[in-house]
Amino acid sequence: MSNNYHQQWCCKTCKGKNVQIQAWVCVNTLEYIDDASGCENAIWCDDCQDHVELEEIPPQLQLDFEEDKKCP
Repeated sequence: MSNNYHQQWCCKTCKGKNVQIQAWVCVNTLEYIDDASGCENAIWCDDCQDHVELEEIPPQLQLDFEEDKKCP
């Protein structure tokens, strides 16, 4: 894995990696402040088209986003 390793997540329902999280962003500077992971319905799976829970992807199955250009 690359030196830029970070934990990766997938949809707990479909195991898809096309998941999004709501975030707090300063409207004047567009600076990312924090995610809204503690809020109800903060996680969205674009594959399921529904609010879902996240599940950790085991390290051996994680993708190197720098090398795999097929990832979103």
